Amino acid sequence: MLNFFITHVSYHYAPSLIKLLKQIGEEKIRIVGCSSMPLGESSGSMLVDKFYQAPHSKNENEYINFLKEICKKESIHILFSGDENVLSVLSKRKKEFNSLIVTPETKIFQIFCDKYIACNAINQLGILTPKIIISKNELYSYNKAIARDRISCGSRGIKIIEKKDFHKINICCNGKFFIQEFINGREYTVDIFSDRSGTPVLIVPRERVAIRNGISYKCKIEHNTKLIEISKMICDKYNMPAFSNIQFIIDNKTDDIYFIEVNPRIGATSIATSLVSVNLAELFINHFHYKKKLDSFEYYMKQVKWGAFVSRYYETIIHFPNI
Repeated sequence: MLNFFITHVSYHYAPSLIKLLKQIGEEKIRIVGCSSMPLGESSGSMLVDKFYQAPHSKNENEYINFLKEICKKESIHILFSGDENVLSVLSKRKKEFNSLIVTPETKIFQIFCDKYIACNAINQLGILTPKIIISKNELYSYNKAIARDRISCGSRGIKIIEKKDFHKINICCNGKFFIQEFINGREYTVDIFSDRSGTPVLIVPRERVAIRNGISYKCKIEHNTKLIEISKMICDKYNMPAFSNIQFIIDNKTDDIYFIEVNPRIGATSIATSLVSVNLAELFINHFHYKKKLDSFEYYMKQVKWGAFVSRYYETIIHFPNI
C-alpha cells in the first residue's frame, strides 16, 4: 500500500488530485490529508481516508513539526503540497523528512513569488511582459492600468485601475505593489509536467474561458505552438520538476503574447490537462516514487485531445459532526 499525504485539502486542487489518485488501479493508495480548517468544512477533508486538522502554516516550525509527526505516524511515502509558501519551506527542509517531497530549488520560489522580480527575469529572456510603469506622466498615457501585489499567489493581488482613479496611485516599484499596463486580451494557463531534472514532458495550454475568483471554471485546450515554445524556454532556464503552470495573456489586437506569472506548483484547474491526456498523478508516482523512466515529450503531446472544452461543476458533500 502506498501512503500519500496531501496538505491544504481545502484548496481547489485537492479534490481533483484525490480523484486522480483513486483512479489508479494498479496499487491501493491510502490518502491522508490535512487542513487548518476542521473536518467537514471543506470537501477535500471528506474525500481522504484519514484527515488531520493542521496548525496554520504561517508558523513554520510548528507546521513542519506537525507534518513530520504525521509522516512518521502514518508511514507516509509521498508528501504533496499545492501551497507555494509551504513548498518554498519544504524546498529548504525536505531532508528532515523520510518521505518523498518533490519541489523546485528554493531560488525558484524566491524569483517567482515576487511578481516584480519575476517579470524582470522573464523579460531578460526576450519574452514580453506588460510594461512596468514607473512615473505618473507615463501612467496617464494609458486608459487603464494594473496594480499588482509584489508578493502574491495565483491571480490574487491583481487590481484593474481606471484612468479616473490614477490620481490615487502612488508609483513605487520598491514597495508592496507595482503598476503595469493593462493588456486587453485572452488569458491562458499552460500546465506543465516535468521529469526529475525539470525537463518538460507535457506542456498543455488552455484558454481560461470563464473565471471565478481567479480560478478558471471553463477552459479550452489549445495547441498553441507559440505558447508551448515560450513555456519550454522558461522551463529550460528555470527547472521545475513535476507540476508547474505559467499564465499568459494574448493581446486581442496584436496577438502578442505577454507573460503574467509562473506558479511552481499544481494548478487549481490542472485536472483539465489530466482529463484530456494522461493521469498526471499516476505519472508523478511512477516517475518520482518508483523511478520509472518517462516517455518522450512527443509521445505525451500526442496523447492530448486538442480542442477539448472542459467545464467544472459542483458536487455536494455533507458532514454531520454530531452523528
